[in-house]
Amino acid sequence: MKKYRNIILVLDAGGYNTDALEKAFFLAKRDPDVKVTVFLAIFDFSYELSTIMSFTEKEEMLSKIIDAKEAEVEQVIKEHDIDNKNINVKVVWSRSAGSALGKELKAGNYDLIIKTCAVNNSIYGLLQTPVDWKLLRKATIPVILVKEKQWIADGVILVALCYTELGFCNRVNRKLLREAQILAKITGCRIHLVHAVPNPLLNTYIEVPGYLPSTYNEAVINDHTSKIKRYADDHRISPDNVHIQTGDPEDVIPNVAEEVNATAVLMGSVGRDGFSGTVIGNTAEMIMDELACDMIVIKTPEDLFDPTVIDDADEAENPDQ
Repeated sequence: MKKYRNIILVLDAGGYNTDALEKAFFLAKRDPDVKVTVFLAIFDFSYELSTIMSFTEKEEMLSKIIDAKEAEVEQVIKEHDIDNKNINVKVVWSRSAGSALGKELKAGNYDLIIKTCAVNNSIYGLLQTPVDWKLLRKATIPVILVKEKQWIADGVILVALCYTELGFCNRVNRKLLREAQILAKITGCRIHLVHAVPNPLLNTYIEVPGYLPSTYNEAVINDHTSKIKRYADDHRISPDNVHIQTGDPEDVIPNVAEEVNATAVLMGSVGRDGFSGTVIGNTAEMIMDELACDMIVIKTPEDLFDPTVIDDADEAENPDQ
């Protein structure tokens, strides 16, 4: 089973979240081969307005600002009693923290992103896509958005299973479960499954003559429940650790996370972008602010949802699908 070897910890310029630092360093302490890059993008408009200095003087001043910030971050690391030579601090000067992070991700060959989950309810946040949202939409590697809750042994990693209009997305769910197993092995947490059964639309009842709404609802719930429980049984997950509720995912998942006192919620994200992402949004983004625990998001490319693509592992796990 693979482990996370090259981790990038993204700091916010406004302050250093000790929870995010501790979780990244927790992984670094467990394995001397794990490399952690502590990344920080900074910018100060007052520097740009300095017209009395020459270009050389500006460059020298900029170098001193970056060096001072790196020394500040390194001091924070020392205060956490981390003795790991594979921790590297990287401070960059950029107007756009998101663009700077995107360049670093392309160049760094990372396999895990850890970042503080920032809540932005301002008008500016509505006009500008927050860095957290960009990560959820664009990152091709797992993203852990950290909140205050600590990782504890025997905690719960709640995996949100995917079930779309195409049916039970076995290939997507297998990818999510594999990542959950990696994290569960590292942290000592237990795996729980959650699934939100959607409420049928009104026109569905019209298209199914002879069915009462209550009968149709019961049939949908039974179909989802049987497939989810069979999937859990195939992966040796106790029925007591399976949570199925009717409703929208953005309501069901936070409710179940609170009920089981989840340490983290792991879910997939197709990463809807552009106009549809602005107007419709993404489920992960809608859930992010509602959770009291960490959110772990795995990018699930759209080709994984293609029901015409079935690999050998799919057939072995679900021969009847």
